[in-house]
Amino acid sequence: MEQGIEPALTAFARTARVAVTISDAAADDLPLFLVNDRFCQLSGYSADEVIGKNCRFLQGEARDQPGTAHIREFLRNPAPRSLRTTLLNFRKDGTPFVNLILMTKLTDQRHRPRYIFASQFDVTRTSSDEMARQDKTLKGSVATMSAIASDHRYIMNASFETLGKTIAQIAQCRLALAETG
Repeated sequence: MEQGIEPALTAFARTARVAVTISDAAADDLPLFLVNDRFCQLSGYSADEVIGKNCRFLQGEARDQPGTAHIREFLRNPAPRSLRTTLLNFRKDGTPFVNLILMTKLTDQRHRPRYIFASQFDVTRTSSDEMARQDKTLKGSVATMSAIASDHRYIMNASFETLGKTIAQIAQCRLALAETG
């Protein structure tokens, strides 16, 4: 087992149809310990280049974004179990993209966060209809992951923010992207 994660959850993360990362919530700076091939395709980085790093490296110099404040609050506050936000990120080659991120806390039986499971989507040129399709796919993936996690020692509660809020965040990132290009 990688980092104590159940094999079924590790297998799900590795074979997911979306970009997935898992970080250690108990370690300083939340280092990544698992990334799947889809994440590597999305970011342009190999697994060896990112394992042990915090995912914020994808932000480059664009650190002052609304999404970063949402992530900090999510990680600081024990109450929310999931977060959905967008960030302006940069691929290894420097190409900017709008990253829709769903982060979920996987907690132990005492409800202490053990891992942060995150899915990422490039929504730079995504229409509202495509967002709805991705939302449906994402909900299916979370349901599958929840079923796997509930069979083991992890507790996962996922909730979704409204699609309208996500689209507004994407619009903000697109504006920032237009300003950089």
